[in-house]
Formats: sequence, C-alpha cells, structure tokens
Amino acid sequence: MITYDFKEILNCNMCGVFLKGQKILGKRMNCSQGLRPKKIGITTTVCQCKSCGLIYANPLPIPTIMAQHYGMPPEDYWNDIVDPGFETLV
Repeated sequence: MITYDFKEILNCNMCGVFLKGQKILGKRMNCSQGLRPKKIGITTTVCQCKSCGLIYANPLPIPTIMAQHYGMPPEDYWNDIVDPGFETLV
C-alpha cells in the first residue's frame, strides 16, 4: 500500500501569486474513476492559477517512500539507442 503526505499549496509554484482565488477544475483519484468506482483511493483537487494558468494538485500528494510510487530505477526509463550521426561521449 502506498502512503502519502499532503502539502497544502498556498502560492503558485510558477508565478508565486497567493492562490486564494484559484480555479477548481475537478478531482483526481489514484485509481479507477467514474459514476460507480470499484476502488476507493486517494483524491486530490485539481486547480488552476488564475494569474499564470499553471494546473496543479492541491493538496499535493507526496509519496512517503518514492520507490513505492515509481518502483523502477531512472536508468530503466531509457533505452541505449545510439544515433549513427552522433558519437557517444562516454
């Protein structure tokens, strides 16, 4: 089971404006959604800064243990593809 800490966002991470008048776009769950969801999960509000338009979760869910959330080393995200037009600098 993945556990989260939640950080309340008070100022926009992009423009720094105080977010009292943020626009609420909806809710986001970490599992199935819809009219009758089969699972109950963590829900956060999806907001938009009225000043710069940044879309963000508030409160921001932060995984207690990052490895539980991502579960894969960063090296596994990329393949070792070499473009024939470029030399490898390793």
